[in-house]
Amino acid sequence: ERYRFIAENTSDGIFVIENTKIIYTSPSFQKMFGFSFEESYKQSEGDLLDYVHPEDVENFRKNMNYYTGLKYDNFSLQYRTLHKNGHYIWREDTITAFYDGDRVFRFICVVRNISERVKVEQELIEERRLLRAIIDNIPVNVYVKDNSFKKVLSNKTDVQFAGFQDEKSVLGKTDFEIFNNETAK
Repeated sequence: ERYRFIAENTSDGIFVIENTKIIYTSPSFQKMFGFSFEESYKQSEGDLLDYVHPEDVENFRKNMNYYTGLKYDNFSLQYRTLHKNGHYIWREDTITAFYDGDRVFRFICVVRNISERVKVEQELIEERRLLRAIIDNIPVNVYVKDNSFKKVLSNKTDVQFAGFQDEKSVLGKTDFEIFNNETAK
């Protein structure tokens, strides 16, 4: 009874699959994806991969085979699945698997909607790419050094000034490792 209270009052969704059928979905899981328990159960009579985003199916299948093939008890997956309204939701499943010999007979899954987190991560990647393009195309030397005075970033102009062709040649080095003593001072 006390565990039911937790399952029914957490923001993370919970679902249980036993012998390939969904046998439980928490209210928060139902709210997250828009499907009632009965609808989720009916889905599990078919192929649940039909609800995984087409771009994620291969990776999902590969990861499930990997983790269950090595009989991992606990693992996490990130992928997109279909909401009842037709859009996809990024989710992170923390999965506990129960085995009967070589086969999984039960999964208990805690599901978190990570759509907002993925969106922010993608925006940061794009901003970083744009910032890097700007830094690399500024016609002046731009570099960043760590506390040991070693370069951790060097734009194209700075790399060429140092007499190299690529940034990797100067990263992790001090000016004294790149230039002669007179120039480094």
